[in-house]
Amino acid sequence: RPSEADTIAAVRIQPRNVVNYVVSNQYKEREKVVAQELTVETDSIKVDFYDNGEIDGDSISVFLNDKLIAFNRILTTRSVHFDIPLDPTRETNEITMFADNLGSIPPNTALMIVNDGKKRYEIRLTSNLEKSATIRIKKKKKEE
Repeated sequence: RPSEADTIAAVRIQPRNVVNYVVSNQYKEREKVVAQELTVETDSIKVDFYDNGEIDGDSISVFLNDKLIAFNRILTTRSVHFDIPLDPTRETNEITMFADNLGSIPPNTALMIVNDGKKRYEIRLTSNLEKSATIRIKKKKKEE
């Protein structure tokens, strides 16, 4: 019998460019703060966002290399899941968490789990209406 956790499946989101001019314009006005830089070994990563702490209605939009790929996703104990192919033409890929709101307990906080198939990283992100949290991802260069 599957456990309750298995029944509550992740909300899977296909990364594709989404058009939302309001969010995109606000995104350009906010400062991007690099929370962490990761070096991964694979061409794609799995990313999960959860509310970090009390579930208080935090809602986020997610940008990949400054392009909106999901907006207004409410964070809960269920994962908001992305399979993200990294752009091989870029030295670094950036995933940015943009706060759509501050929930009932500001600021907007998320636990982001990044998995490249070999390693798992847990990153705590904080965003507010002035700043967005960004993760920079580099692909490890192959040994010659």
